[in-house]
Amino acid sequence: MAAATTFTDLNADIIYLLIPDLDIGDILNCRNVSKSWRQYWDRDDIAIFLCRHHFPGLLDIHATSDNAIMHQLFLPRAMTCMRKLLVKPAQKSFISWQELDYLPYRDEGLRRRDHGRLLHWPDRQSQDLAFCDEMIAWQQKHTHAIVVGNLMTQTFQTFHPKSAEVLIGAVTKDLLVLQGSRDREYDRKV
Repeated sequence: MAAATTFTDLNADIIYLLIPDLDIGDILNCRNVSKSWRQYWDRDDIAIFLCRHHFPGLLDIHATSDNAIMHQLFLPRAMTCMRKLLVKPAQKSFISWQELDYLPYRDEGLRRRDHGRLLHWPDRQSQDLAFCDEMIAWQQKHTHAIVVGNLMTQTFQTFHPKSAEVLIGAVTKDLLVLQGSRDREYDRKV
């Protein structure tokens, strides 16, 4: 009776058919099954096909490199990709403010703690602060500039609207909603 065929005895064409259905985590796990599997997945032809499928730009960048080191190029990229997929972003972001003007309520103190509740912002008729998911937007008091920031990437953009009478309505990842306030003379006429 003939011995059963092992994974390492398979033709590379069969592996080429499997690779599009495997994600990077599956490929890295296959390499960790045994020493013979690791050697099989590190073969030059398989490593080139893996790079062509998962990281096509890697072949373009290292086109002049020796094909024998393709698995050495694929592995660090694959592990970096897995780290980005598996590591959860930080739950809290800390922003260092460079100017005191960036603080939205710098001249109005917060209320005292009320029986252990969280601090409350002062009651305001106009909304000059909005927050949604990781996005935050506020309007500076003296310059009327609007600052929009992403707390996850810690990037901020400042812009100056044409009218100083603009209020922040809402903010999302892709959209900043501004509201215009009515003219005081219009209120007097009505």
